[in-house]
Amino acid sequence: MNTRTNLLVRLFPTIVAYAMVFVLIGCTAPTATPDSVTAPAADTSPETIPTSEGTPAPLLAAPTSDCLGAGDASPQLAQHIYGMNVFLFKTDAERVLTLTDVMGASWIRQQIHWRDIEGERGQFVWGTLDRAVEQAREYDLRLFISIVRSPTWATDDGDDGLPDDLEALSTFVSQLATRYRGRISAYEIWNEPNLAHEHGGIPATPAEYLATLRAAYAPIKAADPCALVVSAPLASTINPDPALATDDLPFYEALYQLDDGAFLQLADAVGVHPGAGPFPPDARWPDDAPEQSHSYFRHIERVREIMLRYEDPRQVWITEVGWSIAEAPGAPPPVSEREQATYLVDTLWWVRQRYPWVTAVFVWNLNFSVISHPGDEKTTFSLLEPDWRIRPAFLSLQHDMNGLRDVDRPPFVSADAPVSHAWTFPGRAAIRTDVITDSDSITFVAIDSGVIYAIDPSGMLQWSYGMPGPTRNAPALAADGTLYLGSSVAMLAALTPDGQEQWLVRTRGPIRGSPVYAQEHVYVVSRDGEVQALDLNGSEIWYEDLGIGTTPVVAAPDGTLVVATMTGILHTLSADGDIVWQTDLETELRPAPSIAPDGTAFVAGVEGQVFAIDSNGDIRWQTDLEATIEAAPFFSTRDQMVYIAARDGSLTAIDAANGMLRWRVQLASDLRATPVQAAMVRCILAAKMKR
Repeated sequence: MNTRTNLLVRLFPTIVAYAMVFVLIGCTAPTATPDSVTAPAADTSPETIPTSEGTPAPLLAAPTSDCLGAGDASPQLAQHIYGMNVFLFKTDAERVLTLTDVMGASWIRQQIHWRDIEGERGQFVWGTLDRAVEQAREYDLRLFISIVRSPTWATDDGDDGLPDDLEALSTFVSQLATRYRGRISAYEIWNEPNLAHEHGGIPATPAEYLATLRAAYAPIKAADPCALVVSAPLASTINPDPALATDDLPFYEALYQLDDGAFLQLADAVGVHPGAGPFPPDARWPDDAPEQSHSYFRHIERVREIMLRYEDPRQVWITEVGWSIAEAPGAPPPVSEREQATYLVDTLWWVRQRYPWVTAVFVWNLNFSVISHPGDEKTTFSLLEPDWRIRPAFLSLQHDMNGLRDVDRPPFVSADAPVSHAWTFPGRAAIRTDVITDSDSITFVAIDSGVIYAIDPSGMLQWSYGMPGPTRNAPALAADGTLYLGSSVAMLAALTPDGQEQWLVRTRGPIRGSPVYAQEHVYVVSRDGEVQALDLNGSEIWYEDLGIGTTPVVAAPDGTLVVATMTGILHTLSADGDIVWQTDLETELRPAPSIAPDGTAFVAGVEGQVFAIDSNGDIRWQTDLEATIEAAPFFSTRDQMVYIAARDGSLTAIDAANGMLRWRVQLASDLRATPVQAAMVRCILAAKMKR
C-alpha cells in the first residue's frame, strides 16, 4: 500500500526575472515506518530505480484557449486576465496593438458606440469594427468590447444614454455577437451608468440599468455561448450633487435587491472601477471617514462586501484602473509619472496576491493622449505621450506583466509523475530560500528583496514583512508560531504569527542559512563561521568562531548543534558552544545537514556524496549520486527516506537505513533547495522564472 508524502521543492531555471511558488498534489512514497533510523539492513532496493522523466523545458504548460463563457451563469476562470484599455479607431491601430503586445497585455478593452454602428434603425455599419476585430486576431489579443451610447432613435428624449427601446438593444447585441462569434471574447454592457454623462445627462437608476442588462444578456449568450458578459462597472464616487452622480455602493446594493436577485443571473462577472485618488493601491482610507474610500483603490473591498452579503459567487473584473499625472477638468488629483508607474505595477501584484475573487485587471489607458487634446481628463491617465513616446509606466508594466501572464499556467510535470497542480503564488523577486509550513498549512517563503510572505492554504497572501537588506534563507519557526528571519546584512528579526515585528537585532556577521530555534534559544552562523546563540529577546548568550566559512547550522534532538566547515569537517557543538566531536568527510560541504530524531546526521557534499553520520560522529553509510548538490537533504519521518534535490533537476529518495536508492523523479532543469513536507497541501515548489 502507498501513502502520500508531501514534499516541497523549489525549481531554478537559468535566467531569473521573478519568482513563483507552485503547489502540487499527490506525491507518493512507500508506507511510513517509526520515527527513527533503524540499523543497516540487507539490500532490498529494486534492481532498477523507478524514474519519472520530465521535460526540463518548457517549465510551464502551454496556454489554453477554452470556451470562457460556457456553462453556468458564474463561470470561474482559472487564469487571470491582464489587459489594456485602447482606442483603435481613427488612429494607427497597428501601432497601438504592437505596443500592447510588447507590453505584455493579452486582452484589450475597446469601447464601441452603438449609435455609430446603427445610426439608423436596422442599418448596420460594421466596417470600422470589422477591421479592429481582425487586427486584434492578428496580434493574438483577446477582445473585450464595452457597449455604450444609444442611437437617438432608441431613447425617448433623443439622448445617448441607456435605451428605452430595449428590444432594439436586444436585436443589436444579437447581431453583434452573431457576427463576431468566437472573435470577441467578452462584452461589457455599458460603462459607469451612475454618472450623468454616461446616461444622457442624468444618472441612471438601478432599475433602468438592470432592465438594460437583462435585454442584452440572453441574446449575447444565445448568439455566442462562449462569450462572457460583464456587468457595467460603476464609477467609484460619492458626488454630493445627485444630478451628476449616484454613490456606487447603494447602486450595487439596489441591483441585488431588485426582481428577487435577478442581477445574479444576468452577467457572468461583475464589473468594478476602483477609486482613482492620488494614493498607492495598498493605502486605506481613515477608519473614521469611510466616505473617503471612494478615492482609494481598496474601495473595491467595500463592493466585495456587498457581493458577499448577497452570496454572489461571480468573479470581479476591474475594467479600468489608473492614476492621473496631470491636472484636467474632471480628473482626480495627479501623481508623478514615477508614482503612476509604481502604483500600476503594485496594483497588479496586490490583486494577484490578495484578491482571489478578482480575475481581470485592465489598465486605463494606453493611447487616449494620442487621439485627444491635453484638456481631456482621459489623456492624463495614458501610458503614451501625445507624440507616441512611452511614459515610465509603460516600461514598468512591460517588466512585470509579461511575467504575471505566466503565473497561472501550471508548471510542466510529465504525465507519469505522481503530482498535479493545485495553486501558484507569485513573488516579486527571486526565491533562493527553502519553503516552510506551519501546522495550519500556512506557507512561509522569503524573496531576495528581503520580504517574507505568509501564504494561506488557498494560495493567497495572508501577510508580508520586509527585512532590512536581502533575505536568502528561510525563517525558523518556533513552537508558539514565532518566526525568526535573518538577512545578508547581519540582521535578525523575530515576528509574531501574524507578521508583527517583536524585535530586530544586529548579528556578528551576514547570516549563513536559516536561523535555528531550539531549547528556547535562537542560533545563527555567519558566513565567516561565527556560531552565535541568542535568547528569545534577541540578546547574545555565547558565540564560537570556527575560523572558516561553514554550512548553515542545525539543531539535534538532544540540544546539540551540528555544523560543517566548507572544507568537509562536520562539528557537533554543545548547548554551551563547546565542540563535542568532529569528523572529516573529505569533500566540499555547503548544504546544511539534516538531523533524524535519533540524532543521525544526513550530509550532502557538493559533488554528489550523501553521508549518514551517527550521534557519535561515525559514518554509517555513503552514497554517491554523481550530481551537483546545493540543497540540504531532507529526512522524512513519515517514510524513513532521505530526499535529495540536485542541480540536474532530479529529486531522489534514499533509504535512510542503508543508503540504497529507492526512486528518482526528473522535475526541472535546476534544483537548489530542500524538499519539505506539508500537512494539508501536498508539494510546494518555489521557482525563479525567466523573462
